Amino acid sequence: MAPPSTQRTSAAHDAFQMELEDELRLPTTERMLAAFGGRLRCFERFLLSRQYDVAQAAEAFRLTAAFRRSHGLDGEAAYDISEELRVRVSALWPATYCGTTADGSPVQVLRLGKLDPNAMLEVSDEEFAAYYIWWMEGSLRLQVEAYARSAPPASGLVDVYDCSGLGFAAFTRVQPMLARVLSIGKQYYPENLRTAVIVRAPLGFASAWSLVSNVLSERTVAKFDIRSDDGKQPLLELLGSEERLLALQAAMGRPSSLASSSHADHASGAAADMGWGSWALSKVTG
Repeated sequence: MAPPSTQRTSAAHDAFQMELEDELRLPTTERMLAAFGGRLRCFERFLLSRQYDVAQAAEAFRLTAAFRRSHGLDGEAAYDISEELRVRVSALWPATYCGTTADGSPVQVLRLGKLDPNAMLEVSDEEFAAYYIWWMEGSLRLQVEAYARSAPPASGLVDVYDCSGLGFAAFTRVQPMLARVLSIGKQYYPENLRTAVIVRAPLGFASAWSLVSNVLSERTVAKFDIRSDDGKQPLLELLGSEERLLALQAAMGRPSSLASSSHADHASGAAADMGWGSWALSKVTG
């Protein structure tokens, strides 16, 4: 007999599929399932995010499907934004993708100390949201690629936040806009985060963290490891080699390269970096 947890998971998946019987027949839903890593992984995302409450998970799925239809995310062509917006907003994000963990999860880093509040506040919420959706769609594609390479398949992104030079006053200026836009990730990209490591957290970081964590689910908050040191030990365990750790540390110290035309361009441009892929904006949603 299968373990109870396996029985529960299997029963929940079956009930979830029955609940969404009509929606699952739509062509756009098929593309949504593929974007979220296939039927099994997609179901798992929504069920985990709602503690296996099938009715709540199904409602979240329907809301996400409607959101994706309204933004054209599951059409014949991949979602895109204008080159002008991509270049302008990406220049404000001191972030990049940096390959994968030892078991295949894509890794991304955000250097919080490099945030420029004056420049960020010149971008409208609508523009920022469009860019963020584009970025999240790219993160889904990276995860699909990771699932195909790893066995068992990796689940979710690993985020690294470097707080070197982070000023509380600067952060609080952009926090309201960040919270509004990043709520898109919380609602429409469930279980996108595997784990997050915040490194070099300064004295008083708890105040800044409270501004962010109060908009996150309890499950997501539990995925964060906040450290005052450089996080070498947990990062080394995740990455699996000193070589990858050195590449990550190098990524933390160099300018952002997010203005290329696609996520594929990011990856090919960084291919010489010890076999690591590209880098992008990290999210604090799971």
